[in-house]
Amino acid sequence: MRILSSAVLILVVAVNPSSLIGQHRPIPENPCELLAPEQLANATGLEIMGAERKRDILELVRAQDEDRSIGPGRVCVYKTQTVFGDIMVGLAEEQDPAKFRQARDIYFARFPGSAKPIPNLGQDAWIGGGANLRLLIRNDLQLTISTQNYQKASEELLIRIARRLLTMW
Repeated sequence: MRILSSAVLILVVAVNPSSLIGQHRPIPENPCELLAPEQLANATGLEIMGAERKRDILELVRAQDEDRSIGPGRVCVYKTQTVFGDIMVGLAEEQDPAKFRQARDIYFARFPGSAKPIPNLGQDAWIGGGANLRLLIRNDLQLTISTQNYQKASEELLIRIARRLLTMW
């Protein structure tokens, strides 16, 4: 039995060497490096016409209030001409999983009709407003995936994108 389990472990490592190290790739500074436009197109079946790094409006407001400069942006906007509008993938400013769960609990308490947990997706995932998915991939990587326009199919689309990101990170 011990030989068999060792053989299975060797096979798993040979097929996927990252299985031993937990796939801890370094988190890129540029959110557009998380998912190439072609990868997003493959995951969604949508035509993606380009991607552009943008600043989050809330971060802009905070920087103005604190009289400080702002970095180059933590959101990647993928351009589409679909009913969903643009698709955004953003790196969370705060990467603490406890704060992720705290933000989730606050949102669920304030907007119970808008909040929905998504089981079996990363370490934790939930949707707010039908078009905004928060995803805890690992303890040091949280993302927000959104569509510009809510559609009935937004949730399914966001989950497909999240699953694609999970295979990469």
